[in-house]
Amino acid sequence: MVDRPIWRGVLIAALVGLSSALSPALSFAFPQSTETSGEIATDLNGTWFVVNRIEFPRPTATPAPVASPDAAATPKPAASPAAVGPRPLTVGYLFTIKHIKTEEAQKLRETDKAARQAALDKATKILAEEQKKGGAVPQPAASGETPVEPKVLGYGVPKQPDSVVDTQDEVSVELLDVDLPKPIQDEIDAANKAEKVWQPSDKDLALLKSSWKTLKPRAKTEYSRIQWKVLQDKYLEGGMLQDEQTKDAKFVISGDAQLISSPGQANRSILVYGAKNVGDGVIEGGHVRAIMTAAPFPIPIDMKGVFKMYRLTDTAKAAAKKGK
Repeated sequence: MVDRPIWRGVLIAALVGLSSALSPALSFAFPQSTETSGEIATDLNGTWFVVNRIEFPRPTATPAPVASPDAAATPKPAASPAAVGPRPLTVGYLFTIKHIKTEEAQKLRETDKAARQAALDKATKILAEEQKKGGAVPQPAASGETPVEPKVLGYGVPKQPDSVVDTQDEVSVELLDVDLPKPIQDEIDAANKAEKVWQPSDKDLALLKSSWKTLKPRAKTEYSRIQWKVLQDKYLEGGMLQDEQTKDAKFVISGDAQLISSPGQANRSILVYGAKNVGDGVIEGGHVRAIMTAAPFPIPIDMKGVFKMYRLTDTAKAAAKKGK
């Protein structure tokens, strides 16, 4: 798998510029980074509302005791119908994603490479001139004192290997750790309590589109950092190729979240989204969540279900419109 951080020089400026039109005035206390592998055919630019639904098996009903032959044949009350299907639990998140396609990303990589080479050439020239000055004998000053020769400063740029043409995009994923609008969160809480499936209505999505920039950061975050990966299907390996939730995905977004340490609590959360169905502003597929408990040795707790992403805004289109 070809994994490498995207945060470097010109690419940082490009990704930041792409989102400047829609970035909310929010600050988050934990760092997030993204690694990209391959080319993602779907345009991921924008702000997304991600509905995660974990599906738990319902407990098996306890069989009724067998009545003795001597028991009176009295009528029994009708049993209530058993709930059908898994027990759902819904959680909603907001993400912003910046996505630069391979062709444009390669141009930025070439610009970055040229800028680094120009800086190295300039540093080499300055160093050569300083070395020439260092060979001269210091001349006495008018007062008879010998001036102190300035120290020669060394200039340099960390050497980076020249890569072949990168056939991969540049993607940046960021979780917005904010409280959802109260009407929406109340709906989700009520659905979870009633063990019902919840999906946002057109009214809910309209509310998020108009308010996501002004949503307040959560009073106390649970994250210390998140490392994201965006993988084209041909770069999937290991469990992703075998798990029912991800094996047929067109691409996968995964997040490794380090949680703030707390005695007796989980210290790591893994989120995996296997995108299987991609429509106009909607992405859905299988969802896996693994919780690592802070025990003497890691104990993974795996949960599975489905997810659906709704595009609220398109940062690329907004940035292009702003530039006109």
